[in-house]
Amino acid sequence: MSKTPFYKTGLGVRNGQTNDGKLIYSSIGPANPEEEKLKLKKEGEKTYTGDQTTNVVEEKVKGGKNITTTTLNPWQATDEYEGKTYAEAGVDPDEAKKYWQENPEKYKAYLASKNKIRTGVDETSKTQFVADPVNESSIPPKPPKRKAQGYGYRSRGLGSLSSGQAKTLKGAMHHALEYGQKGQVDIDIIYDQKAYGEGAMGRLVRAGFAVGKEKIGNWKTNPNYKEDYQNWQKQKEQTLKDWVKWRKTKDMDNIPDSLKAYQERINNSWEPLKRWNNNTDATYIMSYGQPVKS
Repeated sequence: MSKTPFYKTGLGVRNGQTNDGKLIYSSIGPANPEEEKLKLKKEGEKTYTGDQTTNVVEEKVKGGKNITTTTLNPWQATDEYEGKTYAEAGVDPDEAKKYWQENPEKYKAYLASKNKIRTGVDETSKTQFVADPVNESSIPPKPPKRKAQGYGYRSRGLGSLSSGQAKTLKGAMHHALEYGQKGQVDIDIIYDQKAYGEGAMGRLVRAGFAVGKEKIGNWKTNPNYKEDYQNWQKQKEQTLKDWVKWRKTKDMDNIPDSLKAYQERINNSWEPLKRWNNNTDATYIMSYGQPVKS
């Protein structure tokens, strides 16, 4: 029999561990390569060491940035292993027990060697998108909802074309379907009756003259009436010349300054509500046909 039968059990005392987490043990006696083959009896619960570290990384993306937070939380656990039986170790049980009685410190070391410390790190990662700040002063306010003053229509039938206006959408569709088919109808929402339809520029120009004339008042209320009237008269004459010249070509890229405000009002006087065959013109533009009152 060996002088120290316990050496054959393959159990030893832990001295430390390597950087990669592998446990380092040293036997009470000669080193035994079989000690890593012990059977796990009970896996210990994780105990966090408190040495938690956090790393934050920001990545610029379209419309903002992604903020990724990674947390590393080290832990350790004490696992309990089963030692070899006397039969597996090849020793006499009675002599082995006697050996333990004679060497209590070594027996304590043997019991402690069955507990091995396991270490690791829990890693958690969370990514949050943070939008770029919005400069509210750069966002134009939403235009107020406009109220419809009427509806323009244009429809096609067999050899005919009809267009006109109605006060309601139902009325516009009714008149349109009298002459055309449902699939061949264009409908406009009219927001500014005076600026919509044939002759809109003429109506707006004349209305502008009247407003300007009213603003200057008369010789009783305006001490500068004579001068203001002369300026108004010159402006009126120039606008008339511009209008007569421009309406021959209606070149939208070369609108005289005196007519630009009127044309902008005309452009904003309507919106397409229903279109057939991708028409882009206002419904009042027609080759023939008469508006129908409703």
